Amino acid sequence: MPDCIDAGEPAVMISHWQGFYGMHDDDRRGYNTFKTVVRRLKERDPHSEKSRWRKCSEITNYACAAELSTMSVDGSTITLDLPVQVPEFTLRLTDTNVKGVRVNGKPLGQASIRRDFRDGTWFTENGATYAAFTPTQQKTTVAVS
Repeated sequence: MPDCIDAGEPAVMISHWQGFYGMHDDDRRGYNTFKTVVRRLKERDPHSEKSRWRKCSEITNYACAAELSTMSVDGSTITLDLPVQVPEFTLRLTDTNVKGVRVNGKPLGQASIRRDFRDGTWFTENGATYAAFTPTQQKTTVAVS
């Protein structure tokens, strides 16, 4: 079973709409800078495989879910206590060869490429396996085979 299971450490870029218009409406510096950042992100990640657009509230909810969740591991079964439930909750598993993942008995589909990794799937890349699912109850069981 994995030595390390965690929710990962995403990078977050935050913008504030007042900076787009309110403070610099005459020259639109904030908005033009934002457009440049968006263009560069699309150039570096044209299929949105490594970047996701989220509202601040979604980022906050995910951070709370990651911080407040607890887990225990028994063999190949991970038991999660998720007092805050969010869509696309993601686990990262390392040091294990994954053949399948089930959440509360329901199998997740395997994504063969990063572009196909989304809610209800699992994906392996560079020695780590990621499983994304939307919990439906506070006590959630993840079985890895």
